[in-house]
Amino acid sequence: MSKALRPCSDIDYSSESINESVFTIESASKWRKGTSQYMKIRVTDVHEIFPKEGSDILDDAKPLVISEWINGEWLKNVNVRTSHYSNKIKTLIGKIRKVYLSEEESITEVIVDGFMESLLHILCFDDYPCFLYPQYDYLAKIGPNSRSVKSKPDFSVLSEGDKIMLVIEDKTVTSATYANNWKEDQVLGALFAAVHYVVTKSKSALTYPVTVYAVRVIGTKFTFYRANATLEYIKESAQLGVSIDNEMVVQRYPPVEDDPSRLTAYNICNLEDRMRILECLCSIRKSICK
Repeated sequence: MSKALRPCSDIDYSSESINESVFTIESASKWRKGTSQYMKIRVTDVHEIFPKEGSDILDDAKPLVISEWINGEWLKNVNVRTSHYSNKIKTLIGKIRKVYLSEEESITEVIVDGFMESLLHILCFDDYPCFLYPQYDYLAKIGPNSRSVKSKPDFSVLSEGDKIMLVIEDKTVTSATYANNWKEDQVLGALFAAVHYVVTKSKSALTYPVTVYAVRVIGTKFTFYRANATLEYIKESAQLGVSIDNEMVVQRYPPVEDDPSRLTAYNICNLEDRMRILECLCSIRKSICK
């Protein structure tokens, strides 16, 4: 059951009961599976990450449904210049097309940044009470010597209610692979830093567990995460090195299928997948705006 409490000024971020050598990775971008396991972060698959919403949940996203855009072949053939879409939608289609056509080549991350920025603006993630920032810094000070855990997601959406959505990108599946767990541990590190950021920066009463959302984008493929951190977990993990008896549970959607060597994600280039992506993003926005 959720509890509204005062900001956690009583959490001891400088406990002496620690062996610093057990935790040396200070940048979330360098987290590995062992780091996530040590910090007791457990990922669990879910088949529905958001409750079913009313029919109005997709109101802001209706222009992006584009029923004729069934798969990537449409992107190859569509003439964006002469299409009937608004200029904002044309811009988004053109940017996604560039990512899709370049996915097997060496592309710069700025191309993925470009289409995500357009998508987030169209879906009102930079409209009050949401604030969209590129490369926002998160800094968690933990342990006896205030060791820093740093994270700088590609985009962050913050709200006045201390709620956050992170967007963490990778250019293509050539850099995010089964061998490196599809860069998932970097997502977990970013969620960890954001949770502690919320606790230390909040100026109002917090409700526990603290929830932070994340979206991993690999090329045109999306995976959604929701981290739930209890007060007990936050206190234990802040001390860094004491026995962590509680876990931070992170829900992952869509769930990993029978073959974990395949990236399980929704592809914005496919109509059915795009509907799920839009539903998830609209649901996150509704949640963080409460």
